[in-house]
Amino acid sequence: TMLSVGLLFVIAAQPDLRCATCVHVMELLTAKLEEQREALEASRRVHEEAAEKAQKAQTKRWLKNEYAVALRAAVEDEMDVVCTRDVIAASREMRSACTALVESEADTLPRAVLDADPQFCASLVGDGQCQDDSAKAAAKAAYAVTVRSQSVPVAMSEAARSGPGGIVARLVGRTINGWVHNASETAHALVMLHSDPALDRADPGDADDVVASEFYSLAAAVNASRPAAEVLRFGQMDVSANDAPADVAEYAQSRMGAGARLVLWMRGSGSARPLPEVGEPPLTGLPASAVRGRLMQMLVASLGDKEGSRLRAAVSAHQQSPRGLEPIVGAGSKGRPARKAGAASERAPRVKAKARDAHPEVGIRRAQECEVCGLFFAQMAQTLDATRAALALSKEAASRRQAQIDGVQKAQTRRWLKMEYGQNLAAALEERMDGICTSEELLAAACSNHGPEGDGGEDEEGGWRPAAAEQPTPSLRRPDERPFQRAACAVRLEARCGALVDEAADEMQRAALDGRDATACALLLPACSVSQAMAFNSTFWASAADAHGREEAATSKDEV
Repeated sequence: TMLSVGLLFVIAAQPDLRCATCVHVMELLTAKLEEQREALEASRRVHEEAAEKAQKAQTKRWLKNEYAVALRAAVEDEMDVVCTRDVIAASREMRSACTALVESEADTLPRAVLDADPQFCASLVGDGQCQDDSAKAAAKAAYAVTVRSQSVPVAMSEAARSGPGGIVARLVGRTINGWVHNASETAHALVMLHSDPALDRADPGDADDVVASEFYSLAAAVNASRPAAEVLRFGQMDVSANDAPADVAEYAQSRMGAGARLVLWMRGSGSARPLPEVGEPPLTGLPASAVRGRLMQMLVASLGDKEGSRLRAAVSAHQQSPRGLEPIVGAGSKGRPARKAGAASERAPRVKAKARDAHPEVGIRRAQECEVCGLFFAQMAQTLDATRAALALSKEAASRRQAQIDGVQKAQTRRWLKMEYGQNLAAALEERMDGICTSEELLAAACSNHGPEGDGGEDEEGGWRPAAAEQPTPSLRRPDERPFQRAACAVRLEARCGALVDEAADEMQRAALDGRDATACALLLPACSVSQAMAFNSTFWASAADAHGREEAATSKDEV
């Protein structure tokens, strides 16, 4: 409650801490007041002249009061962020005391600033403390914190940017707090904390860190999209040479030597959310796709649907660009992305689409869409499995999470926290579907030159070997008498995939989240059978053959 917060400030904190905190808060709020007063000076005179000319007494009062209202609003706005200012945020104790002070004195603090009350802090602290300038100065000195920091880079200089092509801001101990809590910024702040000096160069060279690679790739995608750039901005800091902000200092030090890690500072609230979270293992050693998935899950879950969709759209557009989201770090001295191993041999060459591949007759088109639906469900199942594994918490972290939920007073908030896991799964599926039609995984699953047995035979089936006699050759691979051609298969896949995503993406994702498999395609699509949807699922056909064999054996035994 407000009363308990006020008591916490008055009782728990030492008198000199309360004095130092109150003095700093008053000074910061007064500075904001003077800044606003100067900005409003010209308009104040205009309003006063208009007030003198006004006929109605009520209008005169309103015009004269508008200036005072604007001043108070500026003070109250600054109260929302005053505890994040460097002089306060550098000390964990002072920041806690500041939060308690602002919350407990939400009504009296603006009035004291507007009235320039010299005794406000003395009366609030009590015990004869904070009475004069010397006592205030002594209290401030007692809680002054020296922040370890590299030299502050000159604004707009090459040293102020990091990453390939300078795509992220380079931060140091004396600038990071003001940067992440900049009230004039409309975008949230995603910061990479690392301990590799090579990453602070405008060209990271051959540094090899999968977290840094995905961070830079995401920054490149977002910076290339104006809607997404309004949502998220990017910075990085070397914590081996600079102190992290007090709210993440302990986390930063505990992860020293564990590779790069990320912290998202939310606009407005200023709350910080790290990745990996406290109690979770480091991201180093995970494949790039897993790191990318974890990062997008955190961002989408934290930012909400509207802002999250902007990020997903930017990432999807970047994936489909010639550079895509290929690794940037470790790409060489010029910072160009390195081609993924095998990418040149895996992707089918571009060929001119034949009419019967791009626009087949209705029956073939529906059969191919049914098969693509089955492939989608296989891809979504892999995504959900990977996401569940990534979201699995250690026993200690799970206990803290449950305690957090149980400690929430509002039932609605408790429900929201419990729903967050499902929202993370949904976000992972949405991200997977965004670029699925251009993914190497889907192309390999449908148009690989190797069948289920992996023997790579060069026959008319392109090496296709059914797992059971009943398993059909997918129409995507051979819709007619022509022998299998990977390029033609890719044309059919691209044509059917785009149409299916537009038509039924939401329904398929909902079914996957409900635990359904490709058998749901028979209900979602016209003229789609379970056997056609399962055309690529060798496990399904092998299991069906085994079950059929057992039934025949049982029948034969009964007849005997």
